[in-house]
Amino acid sequence: MRPFGKTKGSLTVIPIAEDLADELAAWRRISQEQYDKKKRKRGLPPSDPQAFLFPIPRGSFIDTGNYRNRVLRKLAERLGFPKLTFQVIRRTIATLAKDKGHIKDIQEMMRHSRVATTTDVYMQSLHEGVRSTVNSIYNELMDTGTLGKDGAGRRMDDAARESRAANPPRVRGVVLEFATKSRKGGAAKCLK
Repeated sequence: MRPFGKTKGSLTVIPIAEDLADELAAWRRISQEQYDKKKRKRGLPPSDPQAFLFPIPRGSFIDTGNYRNRVLRKLAERLGFPKLTFQVIRRTIATLAKDKGHIKDIQEMMRHSRVATTTDVYMQSLHEGVRSTVNSIYNELMDTGTLGKDGAGRRMDDAARESRAANPPRVRGVVLEFATKSRKGGAAKCLK
């Protein structure tokens, strides 16, 4: 549409899911056939294969402000959201992507020139994610640190691993004991 964008990265190819690409190709084929049938009846030439995918009746592109007011605002009201904009949708996608790929992949998907923009501005922290991270770190610290080995460092067979998963070792007493001794000034003794 134009030879410039907000940044150099704005003018790159935008990756989309393969299934979505197939659906859009089918949509284009069907809508062009219907559109061309109407044009033939009026004696007009067929549509341009480079035409917009979702054109307005004049064949031009949809104005983003119009779409935001006509579609996104109504959808936000229906869903009970305070607002729904393209920016909100981009932040949602970046936040959901953080558990699905490498940060550099997400940066490229978002077409950001700097990783900091992706992580500091677009990705949001979710309570469930924070809780999961805390629990994961706690479980790793309370375990032997070596998957597949028992407390004595011996390799476990499948039955032992399943038994341990069903009945994890109780460590609460160890943590509380360490904290109590630490409070009394004996933390160094606990570490020996």
